Amino acid sequence: MKTDPNQFLKFISKVPQNAKITLIPIVEGGKAPDVKVRIKENLDKIKLTPEEDLKRLQQNKNVGVYAFPDGLCFVDIDRPDLVDLSQFPESFMVKTRNGGFQIYYLNTGIDRNYILKLNGQKIGELRANWQYVVVPGSFVPPNDESFDGATGLYEVIKDMEIRPLDFEAIKKFVEDGHIQEFDKFSGESKNKPRTKRGLLESNEIIDRIVEVVKPYWKQGNRHILALGLGGLFYYSGIDLEKALKIITKICEETNDEELRDRLRAVEDSYIDENTAYKPFFDGFEDLLSKLTEILKVNELWCWVKTEHRKRGV
Repeated sequence: MKTDPNQFLKFISKVPQNAKITLIPIVEGGKAPDVKVRIKENLDKIKLTPEEDLKRLQQNKNVGVYAFPDGLCFVDIDRPDLVDLSQFPESFMVKTRNGGFQIYYLNTGIDRNYILKLNGQKIGELRANWQYVVVPGSFVPPNDESFDGATGLYEVIKDMEIRPLDFEAIKKFVEDGHIQEFDKFSGESKNKPRTKRGLLESNEIIDRIVEVVKPYWKQGNRHILALGLGGLFYYSGIDLEKALKIITKICEETNDEELRDRLRAVEDSYIDENTAYKPFFDGFEDLLSKLTEILKVNELWCWVKTEHRKRGV
């Protein structure tokens, strides 16, 4: 057995009695949810008890825990070579499968997810709302982006209480690269995009989109980029089936092992039909320009960007 249930027990023992935790099943040897339904619509049905999670780990299956404003949040550091961990408030800490680190905190009401940067380089994320991490004791094989000492096991390395996060203490890592959420559009709005259901009937168009996206499909960007593409595809009038086909092809051609997570991210963007997500990372504006030219939705996305500038976002 590659999982380690004892690591999970360390985590559960440090969760305060009054803290809300939301645990979900994760596939064996991976990080994607082990469910066949949309999570946001069925969370109460699929969430697990600690006892059920322990049983999964004993069966070599994985478990995840969600971040929510009234629950937990996580500082997820995937570039430990670039940052001194002592710069973050001390709390319960886990070593990840690739040798990165996740610091667990009690969420103090933070309702947005942030990209964390140091000297202009992305070092990780603050996961605070509707994002999850794989819990200690889970196992995912390291990939070719791992650091020395990576074992694949999510292992507790600082076994202490889970403390409230002082957001002010990590603000220096929050730059303009944080995840933004688009404003909601009224169903009757004059700005609602014209649908183009026949746009992707041609495999040539699909291939163009895949080739444009592939250079940007990199570790640290892939999940939020899948969310962003889901929003763009929805507002372009592309049906979900074709959107998933595009993401599948991108994952296949870039050897992305987290296909189920990427597909779930796109589905999440289609669940709330009035909301799209705009990821921010180096080169995104260039990618957006190329995609809007192919999808012919420049008017909509230029309007959204203009409205954000007016608000100082």
